[in-house]
Amino acid sequence: MKFSITRFVCKNLCCLLLGCFLAILILGFNTRKKRIAYHRKNLHDFFHEQIFPDWMIAQIAEDLSPYKECGISLNAIDQAVQEYIGVVPHNAHELVRCHIRNGVISIGQPFLTERTWGRWNVIYQALMNLSHIIALPDVNFVMCVGDSLDPRAALLFKKYGIPVLTFAKFKEDSVAILIPDFEVLSEGFYEKVLLDTSQGRVLFPWSVKEGKAFWRGATTGADNAGCYSLYVHNYQEFPRVKLAFLSAKYPCLIDAKLTALAQIGDARVFDFLAPYTGPVVSSINHLKYKYQILVDGNTCAYSRAYWQLFSDCLIFKQASPNIQWYYRCLCPYVHYVPVAYDFGDLNEKIEWAENHDTEVQEIIANANDFAKKNLRKQDVYLYLYLLLKKYADLQK
Repeated sequence: MKFSITRFVCKNLCCLLLGCFLAILILGFNTRKKRIAYHRKNLHDFFHEQIFPDWMIAQIAEDLSPYKECGISLNAIDQAVQEYIGVVPHNAHELVRCHIRNGVISIGQPFLTERTWGRWNVIYQALMNLSHIIALPDVNFVMCVGDSLDPRAALLFKKYGIPVLTFAKFKEDSVAILIPDFEVLSEGFYEKVLLDTSQGRVLFPWSVKEGKAFWRGATTGADNAGCYSLYVHNYQEFPRVKLAFLSAKYPCLIDAKLTALAQIGDARVFDFLAPYTGPVVSSINHLKYKYQILVDGNTCAYSRAYWQLFSDCLIFKQASPNIQWYYRCLCPYVHYVPVAYDFGDLNEKIEWAENHDTEVQEIIANANDFAKKNLRKQDVYLYLYLLLKKYADLQK
């Protein structure tokens, strides 16, 4: 009898727990659906009331100008993709061929790893969101979802007169056409940036911030010869490593540490860099410091640059040929303070900032104003749509 009662209680308890789990699951699903619908409605209203900003029109026109006269041939895309696979086989996993027709988004010839598939999936979801807001043009394009387009691939696509959509590029690269990166297009990213930066401003107002330049990050990047692996003979040439060394030399001005030792080609480098490592620090706690350092990795720093513009901190931006979709709108001493590629003048620039608070506050205000007017979620989608529309106009 006792066994039957126990079994009855256990059975009903399991049913109750299962019911609660299902209820929570359904509630969470419905909440997510409502949140997505709410954001889509806001974006829809924005799109149908919005005039494209002049800077977006001018920048996209500049990127696409090499293809204005001859257009973009579908046959040439086919030929370029096939040759690309043979010429750059080790890098083919970064390439996606995308088709949009009658609002249906599909990919052909995807060459993706788990890492690059995750990036493409973000872009796909963004395109799906966009298709619910406004009719997408029929278009066929090639996209690089790696950090940057392989130089040999760039030469190949240039030969065929075919552009490649990328998250970042060298300023003078006419093959790469900039689009918003996978981080800024990911679901909830913009909302998290607003939340984190607002919390950071409350916790660390300017009057209590430390007068140091702050940075945390991995050992990505390249040496002077363009090698992306760190060896005993070249690890000291990497800008991020130089920044960590500089921090050790000027600890009262700079707090910069390596949070991950990546792309190491020689195990001995681990021992050499161990004294310059430190734990990961959240973006909220970055705002404890007045000055934020913006340094490239393998290419642009993507989300770091984005949230720093919302941060109410002064940005020290490394001089670099790498740009992403909105970089050409940023001006030195208007939105940020430029520093040398090797950070040789960083301590001098920090001392300047400490003695010119009025100018610093003006630069910070300009950066925040630019971000709030041009880097909202709706602005990111607006740029993506305008690019696809102008690209489609050139498609043959």
